[in-house]
Amino acid sequence: MPLFNQPNELAADQWGVINTLETGKARPPVQYHFTERGGLLLLDFFSRIESSAGMNDPFVAFITSHPNSRFRYQNVQQIAQTWWSQQPR
Repeated sequence: MPLFNQPNELAADQWGVINTLETGKARPPVQYHFTERGGLLLLDFFSRIESSAGMNDPFVAFITSHPNSRFRYQNVQQIAQTWWSQQPR
């Protein structure tokens, strides 16, 4: 049931962001580092689909079983900002 699954989706977002950032932190210095940017791009993409497609579209119906993408975008951003603020400089 979508309503009952949404808290699990938000928890998965939280741990996905933290795991990604922690994994990037554990890597030896290379030319790139892991950030939350990929997740934010994906959620922005879903948000745009939700805004432009009709509710009769099966893909949009699947997306709406998840928490609102704009909310998830802000949530991921906040989790990442908190994680980054706790890192030693």
